[in-house]
Amino acid sequence: MAIQEFGLLNTLLALILSGAVSGFSILLMRNFFQSIPMDILEAAKIDGAGHFRSFWRIFIPLSKAGLATVTLFEFVGRWNNLLTTLLLINNSSKDTLQVALYGLVDQGSSTSSGNLVTTNVKMAGIIIAVLPLIFVYPFVQKYFVKGIFLGTSKE
Repeated sequence: MAIQEFGLLNTLLALILSGAVSGFSILLMRNFFQSIPMDILEAAKIDGAGHFRSFWRIFIPLSKAGLATVTLFEFVGRWNNLLTTLLLINNSSKDTLQVALYGLVDQGSSTSSGNLVTTNVKMAGIIIAVLPLIFVYPFVQKYFVKGIFLGTSKE
């Protein structure tokens, strides 16, 4: 495993780098960039802009909807990721909220345990886990539908 070879096992950086971008996000952005007319790139070349400058000054500002959509997908995917954290983090002080919530719900479901967690505590944990998603969504919502339809359209 590459994460173990680089010495990133049991670090929070391993969670970030373990799947930096999904294949779906790459495909969505590729289709989004293909929907931008090539006339704009040709006009930038005539004005003297190179590939790097035309990418940063033209393509990135035009693709705000696609970037917001990919950001939302990746954020939700990372936030809800439980298995990767269970595999890569062994130190309980570095557990994510999802691992703590899983332990809370799992502890309350066992009948042999003397320490039962009430349903109210489980629901409060779930609400706390969902709050960041609720706060992020309004900021990218105006780009979300536009990004989905523009990134998946085919000419």
